Amino acid sequence: MQAIRFLHNAFAQALPTLHSRRLTALMCCVSALLQGRRLTLTGIGRSMPGRAYPKHAIKRVDRLLGNVHLHAERPLFYWVILQALLGSLKHPLILVDWSRIDAPGKAFVLRAAIPLAGRSFPIYERIHERESCPKYQKQLLQALALMLPTG
Repeated sequence: MQAIRFLHNAFAQALPTLHSRRLTALMCCVSALLQGRRLTLTGIGRSMPGRAYPKHAIKRVDRLLGNVHLHAERPLFYWVILQALLGSLKHPLILVDWSRIDAPGKAFVLRAAIPLAGRSFPIYERIHERESCPKYQKQLLQALALMLPTG
């Protein structure tokens, strides 16, 4: 897929310190997600390109999702996406939202997104146990201050 190759090259160029095999595994998962249209660990694994048995492909996705280095690098991916979305915008509109992500209401996502062409593109996401916590909102503002261009 051309879009996957474009993404792979864009991330590899913008983030040269990123481990190449981790980036390749991530792009395989993105390709499987687009092809299979299922956002579950097993759904992505079953749609993985290649000749591996589904069991092994699912294990590959599981290892990637559990990779602590990938989780630590998430802000870098957000930064690259943000730079591409902003382009020459000097004062972007940023939407911030708290959303419950489980039925009992014990997990919430704090998300910042940029609206563009009728859609919102996430540029920051974090999962928290409490909603509307000023401490977490301050962390969001600090993260955005690091990612956004000065001025």
